[in-house]
Amino acid sequence: MEYQQKTLIKFSVFGGEIVNAGWLRPDQAAKYCNISRRTLYEWFKAGLRYSKIGQCRLIRVSDLDAFIEQFTTTEAEADRLVEEILNEVMP
Repeated sequence: MEYQQKTLIKFSVFGGEIVNAGWLRPDQAAKYCNISRRTLYEWFKAGLRYSKIGQCRLIRVSDLDAFIEQFTTTEAEADRLVEEILNEVMP
């Protein structure tokens, strides 16, 4: 008898649909980030990674999180930027 290795694929439910764990379709990714699909497609142009199978784009949740993380800042950095802008506007 020949042994066949089977790969387990984990699935989860997101937005009422069953999807492969760790991957989202564009509409699901937009909901995950609370943004519009249009914004998501702008993020693709800005470098958000995705995989395309046929006509379907799939976005890895970890790639989405990493893309967002590169634009986050600390509260101290935000305060410094606000102070800098206010000093330019109101010398």
